[in-house]
Amino acid sequence: MLKPLLARLAATLLAWDVYLVIVHHESSENPTTMPVVPSGWPGQASRLDRRRAREAIVLEEVGITAATLERYYTAVARMLPILDDVMTEVSLDEAIADWIQEEFSDGSPLHLTGDALSGIHHLEPSTRRKLPKAWRLYSIWRRYKVPCRAPRLTQDITLPMAGWCIEAQELTIGALLAASRVSLPFTHWRNPSGQTV
Repeated sequence: MLKPLLARLAATLLAWDVYLVIVHHESSENPTTMPVVPSGWPGQASRLDRRRAREAIVLEEVGITAATLERYYTAVARMLPILDDVMTEVSLDEAIADWIQEEFSDGSPLHLTGDALSGIHHLEPSTRRKLPKAWRLYSIWRRYKVPCRAPRLTQDITLPMAGWCIEAQELTIGALLAASRVSLPFTHWRNPSGQTV
């Protein structure tokens, strides 16, 4: 199990012309074995010190960042019009599932739906585990969504990149780019989906 990892590491080190140096220290000289407790070490503070450090901290506020909370409010605000007619938990799940389908059909980004679902649970914790259909539609959307990928590295891009690397004194990278263009034609490269590039 470790052999393939070490082989990869060795190949990478060889390709980048990096040498691994292993140094042995006697136990008496090893600084990590010395029992040193720095000042302010967690657990060494007194109860009064911990109380002072924690007095201005509200756990609910530090559990989520301000930026995430803002995203949640924005996403839930998009969903508010459909929540006006909801009377029961079942109708809440149905209404949100219908809203997710509409967002999908309208071409909305997936992250807004995820933020809306997470925001509802954050703002109203009693809704947790009570939106199974909505979460199922969200997971189907996640599987269906085509991931955003970088454009293909074509022959038109490779040679200028190699030239730029050589100009910037990055000879190893430039040589690898130039060699890959010569020895491995791009028509034989495959992308992750298995299609020929």
